[in-house]
Amino acid sequence: MFPHRNPDVFEAKTIVSAYSAAFRTLCARVNDFTFHYCEMSEREDLAKVTSTVECPHRAYEKQRAVHALNNLSDAVGEFHASCHGM
Repeated sequence: MFPHRNPDVFEAKTIVSAYSAAFRTLCARVNDFTFHYCEMSEREDLAKVTSTVECPHRAYEKQRAVHALNNLSDAVGEFHASCHGM
């Protein structure tokens, strides 16, 4: 599912982290989700967005933003659950 479940796999073996695996997992997920969102944002596509509600480009960009926000919320929620043993 997510390669972030075991952050040690992607970190240098010589670095001893002062942060928990759960926190490092959260950081990796936030980094990946935001990187993906930014990389998939094209200036030309954003220029096509208009203020009209019917604009398909606006609807698409809104859907992308909501999806990114949901991913970030899920990551934070899973982090909190792991910290509280839920």
